[in-house]
Amino acid sequence: MRKNKYFSLSLMLEGIKQTKTLGICLTVVSIIVSCFNPFITLFSPLGASFHAVTVNEFVAPIFSMSYFIPAILIFGLFGFMNKRNSSDFYHSVPLNRSCVYITYTAVTMVWCIFIMLVSTFASYLLCVIAPSVMITPYFIWIALYSSFIAAFLSMSIALVAMGLSGNFFSDIVTFLLLMFAPRLIISVFTSAISSAVPIVSFDSIPLLRPYINILFIPFESGVSYSELMTDWGIMLYSIILALVYFVRGFFIHRARKSESAESAVAFKGV
Repeated sequence: MRKNKYFSLSLMLEGIKQTKTLGICLTVVSIIVSCFNPFITLFSPLGASFHAVTVNEFVAPIFSMSYFIPAILIFGLFGFMNKRNSSDFYHSVPLNRSCVYITYTAVTMVWCIFIMLVSTFASYLLCVIAPSVMITPYFIWIALYSSFIAAFLSMSIALVAMGLSGNFFSDIVTFLLLMFAPRLIISVFTSAISSAVPIVSFDSIPLLRPYINILFIPFESGVSYSELMTDWGIMLYSIILALVYFVRGFFIHRARKSESAESAVAFKGV
């Protein structure tokens, strides 16, 4: 195989095969979480009362899966980076690091798309079956694109975390820091300024609001959930942020040395 390849279909199929058990387990968990409320409504003795499903009720369970499913898959696929023998082996195969990086991220997104599709349509089907439940098909579209964007962002952050650290514990800590710390720091900063100078308001600056990052939408109070999920400014910002993390992870993985496996950090600067 050529060294300059950036994608390998055979490696992708092998990656899907390697993560088959993990992917099936995550699919089952996602279906259970997304279908829990419709299932209770369908078989509850009080299910005869009419209930109109809201965007939050339908999207939130499916959306919540996008936080950890991509990270689990990335940690599983790139787990060889945390073991010295496995890391040496993967870095010696004909496929270069760029090919492994792009191909394994493709494997992750294939699983995420499959899991989100199955979970969304299973939840919607249960809502349709329930005679006392009213739901609009438009919710499917909102659930899918918001979950895909959030999954892409979560996956990109996990890729950077895997490149910066050398063991599983450090992977998790770095992943959580990269996901939540920047927005938390911004929130603390803006709150401190607003408290010190009451006449200063940051409401007119969307980039300083936590919900501009799609992963923070569920934590935002006082703003319509459906309004945020249909705000294309938020979606565009989250996609650009995910691409920045993805490209950053690409160069980090290319520069990462095999000797950094099993160490807390992969680079001295970290």
